[in-house]
Amino acid sequence: MTSLRAALGIPVIATDTAERLGQTAGVAVDPEGGRITAVHLGGTKGSARFVPWDRITAFGADAVMVDGQGAAREATGAAEERVANGHGDILDKRTLTEIGDDVGTVDDIEFDPDDGRVEDLKVGELVVPGERLLGIGSYAVVVRADDGEA
Repeated sequence: MTSLRAALGIPVIATDTAERLGQTAGVAVDPEGGRITAVHLGGTKGSARFVPWDRITAFGADAVMVDGQGAAREATGAAEERVANGHGDILDKRTLTEIGDDVGTVDDIEFDPDDGRVEDLKVGELVVPGERLLGIGSYAVVVRADDGEA
């Protein structure tokens, strides 16, 4: 597993040219599929450039390798637009259950660097399994309530 917080700021490199395309600034997540769908590229203020997950050839601690210089593209779809505008980030966002209970704030997410599957959300002292992720809005992350939560 890889920590999203630890992965922020690492360079994104095109394998065909060895050119640095930017750095990881965040991710777009499909809550329904429980996967990261694209990596948001930083490096310029207000960047709306993304690399789709299927163009990533390796996601390591020191760099993200993508299959070519053409892998970076402008934001597509509502989730990426929200991330580009600063409203779709998952880190540091309030976390609520679908019944309205406040769980805390997302401190980090752990994901599989091979397929982008969200393994866990770290919410304070809680570890919320990724399969409980229901939605990511501008105000909060919504997770399915656990029978053991108050």
